[in-house]
Amino acid sequence: MTAANPTNDPAPGINRWRSALIRLLGGSLAVSADVTSSPAPESLPLPRLDPSRLRERAHHFFRYGEELAQRGAPDLAAPLYRQAFTLLEASLQRVDTGSESFGHVSLSGVPSPEAPADGILLPASDKSSSSPPNLAEILAGLRQGLSRDTADHTLKQLQSLRQQGVRHAELHRLAGLAHLMLSNHREAESDFRQALAINPDHYGVLVNLAGVLLASGQRQEAGNLLNQALARVDPESLEAVPALTNLSLVEEQDGRMMEAAQLVLRVHRLQPGHVRNARLLKAAATLEEMGEDVDAIELLSWLRQRQPEPAVLRPLAALLERRGEYQEAALVYRDLLGSTGGEASTTA
Repeated sequence: MTAANPTNDPAPGINRWRSALIRLLGGSLAVSADVTSSPAPESLPLPRLDPSRLRERAHHFFRYGEELAQRGAPDLAAPLYRQAFTLLEASLQRVDTGSESFGHVSLSGVPSPEAPADGILLPASDKSSSSPPNLAEILAGLRQGLSRDTADHTLKQLQSLRQQGVRHAELHRLAGLAHLMLSNHREAESDFRQALAINPDHYGVLVNLAGVLLASGQRQEAGNLLNQALARVDPESLEAVPALTNLSLVEEQDGRMMEAAQLVLRVHRLQPGHVRNARLLKAAATLEEMGEDVDAIELLSWLRQRQPEPAVLRPLAALLERRGEYQEAALVYRDLLGSTGGEASTTA
């Protein structure tokens, strides 16, 4: 059994990528010392900045990785070193490296952090070239990799950013989502509320917080938040689907079944398959009771193609027959007889 690292030091992981970068550039491995404790060397050879966009981006990923590592966040620096290595390796595969000259980037002159008005803490940008990876890119990467298995690790990385003074709505929203995956509903609500305090117009936060409140029975506040969210997007777009779906649950829990059914139909038309079949069937029954036969037939006909069971076929056939669509009703009745006969032969 391999002994655990007593210091739990993440630096060896980032040093592996720094060493690979140095080897790729023909430098000395002496510069691969622990970046969290040793002073940075005066310069590191890097490809000339102007020939290639790939090298230009690698330069900025490397500098930002150094910034994070020197500020005590090597776990966040390691992916940036890895990205710099990947970009440099790709650039060297596309040019004749024997004909390329190499420039230098100073490591001792890493710019000091800037604190913009919105509270986001980022390294100063290089005005002569493209900007370094920013907080939005880091958060997007964490969001893309978020799952139940990575939720705890993601929370640790987000906590590291908070300790550096980062204050951003998306950071708190991401923490809230990670807490939800770990069933920490109280912590999730707290993070979503902090995100909303920073950005009251954040559509995703409004929907997420409403979902947490709805699960705990706080329907009135959840409904208010969802209506605020819908006011910030096109209510007939795919973007509105999460808010409309949760709002249909609010209406259903409040006993307004017709309003809930109409919202379910609206969501189904925007994104077929998003609503569970059981809720579609329930909405169809409500619409039929309210005399909205055409809408009920629309939902039942869709379900017929995916769930041709008696619970779907029987009301659909009856509705079609009642409306005088006898030929289509006959086809549905035939499917109903076939499904019934199949069940009978199976149980015989």
